[in-house]
Amino acid sequence: RIGMNGNFLAQVGRSNFAVWKFSDGSLPVSSPDSKSLDSNEWLGPFQLAVRTLSRFDLVMPMELLSPHPEPLKDLLGWESMEKAHVVNIGKVQNSNAASDLTPEDYESFWNANKLDMVIYYWSRAVYLMRLHCPA
Repeated sequence: RIGMNGNFLAQVGRSNFAVWKFSDGSLPVSSPDSKSLDSNEWLGPFQLAVRTLSRFDLVMPMELLSPHPEPLKDLLGWESMEKAHVVNIGKVQNSNAASDLTPEDYESFWNANKLDMVIYYWSRAVYLMRLHCPA
């Protein structure tokens, strides 16, 4: 049921999608510059998203899969970590927004998704801590 509050497919392109998804859809839609949300609107959903992600045994930013697959073996028992990029239709797309957007557009895009950026860097830190500081 995570992130299923409302029409899921209609929300995929929205700002702060990860926070919306992991807060059970409780993050309101904001304007593109994300200045329309005040802390009373985003703090509860953001805290819920962090609590939700904290319940998972493994949260991993995908770009860390190839260079650091150890937790997948340790937690899930996965042995084969072949590097493969599968695209079922079309071609592999460039996902480096910084190289494709003007600096102003990139800053606007980043600001509109700042809650997701915090969640991303938090999950990356948790993953790397698990990798380098075993319990």
